[in-house]
Amino acid sequence: MASLLNARPERTWNRTVASELTVHLGRIGRIQTLTLTSERRDALRVALGEGFTDETTTIADFCPDPLVFALESGLPRVTLLDRVVDGGSEWEQFAELGPRSLIAVSRIADIVERASSAGRRMIRTVYETDFRDERGVRVGVARGFSLDIEEAHA
Repeated sequence: MASLLNARPERTWNRTVASELTVHLGRIGRIQTLTLTSERRDALRVALGEGFTDETTTIADFCPDPLVFALESGLPRVTLLDRVVDGGSEWEQFAELGPRSLIAVSRIADIVERASSAGRRMIRTVYETDFRDERGVRVGVARGFSLDIEEAHA
């Protein structure tokens, strides 16, 4: 059993973010229609080899970098502190994609903050892109995370 004396307190994200940032919550970017062009399919076949087929297409093939994708839709990079870095990505797929076109809508889904282990402020902005097929059926979602970090001040 682990000692409670050595346990580190859980640092959770909270919603006490400056109002100049929270005004961006729910903001929607430009709607985009995406298709996997024959050139992109050929590039994926070269990169992935025999394992790539239209039936194995994933949301990541359409949107390899969700943060960049959302910013290219016209959403702002939300900043308040000293340094902004990419905080990672995640993808969820709900249906097979095949060779069809997708409609993508990006939005700022969440803005939260916490203190780092060194006691500096960190603000995380979640950029979420929803993907739907031509019939409006939701086929997946991609999330990109942006971290705004307070630098150490002497």
